[in-house]
Amino acid sequence: MVTGSWNFRDNYVNGSNPDDVATVQSNLGGGCFRTGSLVRKAADYAGVDYTGQTYVDDGGVNGSPIFGIRDRTSGFKLLTDNGYFKVTYNKTGASNCGSAKLGAQFQFEHNQDGTAGFSASAAWGLFSISYSGAPAKLRKSTSASYL
Repeated sequence: MVTGSWNFRDNYVNGSNPDDVATVQSNLGGGCFRTGSLVRKAADYAGVDYTGQTYVDDGGVNGSPIFGIRDRTSGFKLLTDNGYFKVTYNKTGASNCGSAKLGAQFQFEHNQDGTAGFSASAAWGLFSISYSGAPAKLRKSTSASYL
């Protein structure tokens, strides 16, 4: 299982279109692993659940699912202030996979003040997002690691 998480500072309240985008990029060890379950969780800084403000935009070509986060505000609170995405991977049982390792990396792109549309793609070593407007962007990521 691989978990990618985010946590904005509690007084950050600027959420707007377009949605934020995140991915758990994966190297499936030459076909030795496959994507299993996807779990989403989001909350405001007080712990109120806003998981419904997240979605899976793409089920994961080559094991790299793309998640969307509707970063909206209400009552001076960022509804998706913190949260995580978990991706479970299963071994395929393919031959020659005895020592194969799964590679993973989490990336999150926060953006604001653009228009509503975007398209995204992700694969091992690639996270590409294009917008129909020109929002301000902030990208965060973890280092790639092998499990």
